[in-house]
Amino acid sequence: MDLVAVIRHRERVEGVSRREVAKSLGISRNTVKRYLKGAPVGQRKPTPRKKPALDRARERIIDELGFVPFDRAGGELLFNAIAARYERRSVLVTTNLSFSEWPKVFADDEKLTTALLDRLADRATIITTKGKNFRMRRRQGELPGSPALPNDPPPLPAVAPAGTSERPTSRKKR
Repeated sequence: MDLVAVIRHRERVEGVSRREVAKSLGISRNTVKRYLKGAPVGQRKPTPRKKPALDRARERIIDELGFVPFDRAGGELLFNAIAARYERRSVLVTTNLSFSEWPKVFADDEKLTTALLDRLADRATIITTKGKNFRMRRRQGELPGSPALPNDPPPLPAVAPAGTSERPTSRKKR
Protein backbone atom coordinates (compact mmCIF):
# COMPACT_ATOMS: atom_id res chain seq x y z
CA MET A 1 0.00 0.00 0.00
CA ASP A 2 1.13 3.49 -0.67
CA LEU A 3 1.52 6.08 2.08
CA VAL A 4 -1.77 7.84 1.28
CA ALA A 5 -3.72 4.59 1.70
CA VAL A 6 -1.95 3.86 4.99
CA ILE A 7 -2.80 7.30 6.35
CA ARG A 8 -6.43 7.11 5.24
CA HIS A 9 -6.84 3.57 6.66
CA ARG A 10 -5.31 4.49 10.03
CA GLU A 11 -7.33 7.67 10.36
CA ARG A 12 -10.71 6.49 9.11
CA VAL A 13 -10.82 2.77 9.99
CA GLU A 14 -8.65 2.56 13.08
CA GLY A 15 -9.80 5.95 14.43
CA VAL A 16 -6.27 7.20 15.04
CA SER A 17 -5.86 10.96 15.12
CA ARG A 18 -3.80 12.81 12.53
CA ARG A 19 -1.33 13.70 15.21
CA GLU A 20 -0.76 10.06 16.12
CA VAL A 21 -0.51 9.07 12.45
CA ALA A 22 2.05 11.79 11.83
CA LYS A 23 4.04 10.80 14.90
CA SER A 24 4.11 7.11 13.99
CA LEU A 25 5.16 7.80 10.38
CA GLY A 26 7.67 10.50 11.33
CA ILE A 27 6.07 13.23 9.25
CA SER A 28 4.37 16.51 10.13
CA ARG A 29 0.65 16.86 10.78
CA ASN A 30 0.42 19.32 7.89
CA THR A 31 1.81 16.68 5.54
CA VAL A 32 -0.85 14.24 6.74
CA LYS A 33 -3.47 16.91 6.16
CA ARG A 34 -2.20 17.50 2.60
CA TYR A 35 -2.26 13.74 1.87
CA LEU A 36 -5.85 13.53 3.01
CA LYS A 37 -6.90 16.56 0.97
CA GLY A 38 -5.18 15.22 -2.13
CA ALA A 39 -2.86 18.21 -2.42
CA PRO A 40 0.58 17.53 -3.89
CA VAL A 41 2.93 16.72 -1.03
CA GLY A 42 6.38 18.23 -1.03
CA GLN A 43 5.14 21.48 -2.54
CA ARG A 44 4.12 24.21 -0.18
CA LYS A 45 1.42 26.66 -0.94
CA PRO A 46 2.74 30.19 -1.08
CA THR A 47 1.68 31.84 2.13
CA PRO A 48 1.15 35.58 2.11
CA ARG A 49 3.75 37.25 4.28
CA LYS A 50 2.90 40.05 6.63
CA LYS A 51 4.60 43.36 6.06
CA PRO A 52 6.99 44.50 8.78
CA ALA A 53 5.37 46.61 11.49
CA LEU A 54 7.04 49.79 10.27
CA ASP A 55 5.48 49.37 6.84
CA ARG A 56 2.00 48.69 8.26
CA ALA A 57 1.93 51.85 10.39
CA ARG A 58 -0.33 54.61 9.12
CA GLU A 59 2.25 57.29 9.75
CA ARG A 60 5.95 57.38 10.41
CA ILE A 61 7.21 60.11 12.71
CA ILE A 62 10.81 61.28 12.49
CA ASP A 63 11.42 63.61 15.42
CA GLU A 64 14.31 66.08 15.63
CA LEU A 65 15.79 65.30 12.22
CA GLY A 66 19.24 66.81 12.05
CA PHE A 67 19.95 66.65 15.77
CA VAL A 68 22.50 63.94 14.98
CA PRO A 69 23.98 64.01 11.45
CA PHE A 70 23.82 60.92 9.23
CA ASP A 71 26.70 59.33 7.38
CA ARG A 72 26.14 58.51 3.72
CA ALA A 73 24.78 55.01 4.42
CA GLY A 74 22.39 56.31 7.09
CA GLY A 75 21.13 59.02 4.76
CA GLU A 76 20.50 56.46 2.03
CA LEU A 77 18.58 54.23 4.47
CA LEU A 78 16.37 57.13 5.51
CA PHE A 79 15.83 58.07 1.86
CA ASN A 80 14.77 54.49 1.04
CA ALA A 81 12.39 54.40 4.01
CA ILE A 82 10.74 57.65 2.94
CA ALA A 83 10.73 56.76 -0.76
CA ALA A 84 8.97 53.46 0.00
CA ARG A 85 6.15 55.40 1.68
CA TYR A 86 6.00 58.14 -0.96
CA GLU A 87 2.34 58.76 -1.91
CA ARG A 88 1.26 55.68 0.07
CA ARG A 89 1.52 56.56 3.76
CA SER A 90 2.13 59.64 5.88
CA VAL A 91 5.49 60.83 7.14
CA LEU A 92 5.80 63.51 9.82
CA VAL A 93 9.18 65.20 10.28
CA THR A 94 10.11 67.66 12.99
CA THR A 95 13.35 69.65 12.86
CA ASN A 96 14.87 72.94 13.93
CA LEU A 97 16.74 73.30 10.64
CA SER A 98 15.75 75.24 7.57
CA PHE A 99 15.81 73.41 4.25
CA SER A 100 19.08 75.12 3.31
CA GLU A 101 20.78 73.50 6.32
CA TRP A 102 19.68 69.93 5.51
CA PRO A 103 22.72 68.99 3.35
CA LYS A 104 24.88 69.22 6.49
CA VAL A 105 22.75 66.50 8.05
CA PHE A 106 23.28 64.10 5.14
CA ALA A 107 27.09 64.25 4.88
CA ASP A 108 26.95 67.23 2.43
CA ASP A 109 25.30 65.05 -0.22
CA GLU A 110 23.28 67.63 -2.18
CA LYS A 111 21.69 65.10 -4.55
CA LEU A 112 20.43 62.86 -1.77
CA THR A 113 19.12 65.85 0.20
CA THR A 114 17.36 67.29 -2.85
CA ALA A 115 15.72 63.95 -3.68
CA LEU A 116 14.64 63.48 -0.06
CA LEU A 117 13.20 66.99 0.21
CA ASP A 118 11.45 66.54 -3.14
CA ARG A 119 9.58 63.50 -1.83
CA LEU A 120 8.85 65.06 1.55
CA ALA A 121 7.68 68.43 0.24
CA ASP A 122 5.46 67.07 -2.55
CA ARG A 123 1.85 67.17 -1.28
CA ALA A 124 3.11 68.26 2.14
CA THR A 125 1.85 70.75 4.63
CA ILE A 126 4.85 72.64 5.96
CA ILE A 127 4.32 74.36 9.29
CA THR A 128 6.96 76.86 10.37
CA THR A 129 6.94 78.03 13.96
CA LYS A 130 8.69 81.03 15.45
CA GLY A 131 9.28 82.11 19.00
CA LYS A 132 10.12 80.27 22.18
CA ASN A 133 9.54 76.56 22.29
CA PHE A 134 7.21 74.81 24.73
CA ARG A 135 9.92 73.90 27.24
CA MET A 136 11.25 77.46 27.46
CA ARG A 137 7.76 78.90 27.91
CA ARG A 138 6.95 76.34 30.62
CA ARG A 139 10.23 77.07 32.41
CA GLN A 140 9.52 80.80 32.44
CA GLY A 141 5.89 80.33 33.57
CA GLU A 142 4.38 81.73 30.38
CA LEU A 143 2.03 78.78 29.86
CA PRO A 144 -1.37 79.08 31.56
CA GLY A 145 -1.58 77.04 34.73
CA SER A 146 2.13 76.30 34.98
CA PRO A 147 4.19 77.98 37.70
CA ALA A 148 7.56 79.40 36.82
CA LEU A 149 10.26 76.84 37.51
CA PRO A 150 13.45 77.95 39.27
CA ASN A 151 16.46 78.30 37.03
CA ASP A 152 18.69 76.29 39.33
CA PRO A 153 17.77 72.70 40.18
CA PRO A 154 17.46 71.83 43.88
CA PRO A 155 20.69 70.66 45.55
CA LEU A 156 21.29 66.92 45.69
CA PRO A 157 21.37 65.21 49.11
CA ALA A 158 24.78 64.77 50.71
CA VAL A 159 26.36 61.42 49.90
CA ALA A 160 29.57 60.01 51.31
CA PRO A 161 32.35 59.43 48.78
CA ALA A 162 32.71 55.88 47.50
CA GLY A 163 34.85 53.63 49.65
CA THR A 164 34.29 55.53 52.92
CA SER A 165 32.14 54.46 55.79
CA GLU A 166 31.10 57.99 56.73
CA ARG A 167 27.44 58.77 56.71
CA PRO A 168 25.99 61.96 55.27
CA THR A 169 26.03 64.83 57.77
CA SER A 170 22.39 65.70 57.16
CA ARG A 171 21.11 62.76 59.28
CA LYS A 172 20.41 63.06 62.97
CA LYS A 173 22.74 61.15 65.24
CA ARG A 174 21.13 58.94 67.85
